[in-house]
Amino acid sequence: EYGDGGTIEEPPAPVTPISIADARTQADGATVTVKGIVTAKLANTISIQDATGGLSIRPTSLAVNVGDEVVVTGALGSYRELLQL
Repeated sequence: EYGDGGTIEEPPAPVTPISIADARTQADGATVTVKGIVTAKLANTISIQDATGGLSIRPTSLAVNVGDEVVVTGALGSYRELLQL
């Protein structure tokens, strides 16, 4: 505790990413963390992939470029049969 009455917060525990294939087996709405390489940055979608598969990421406002390795956390959802995070 700080002298001013504030408290010290512990940083969140690191989350280990799961494979994209494993993420794709989770239910809609499940929160997952995955790691992949950005393979496309389109008007409405960023695509990432790892050795096990691919996944679409929304929103597209992430500051990434094709070829970047990213770790992302989000809720899975389906839009017109396209699974996205």
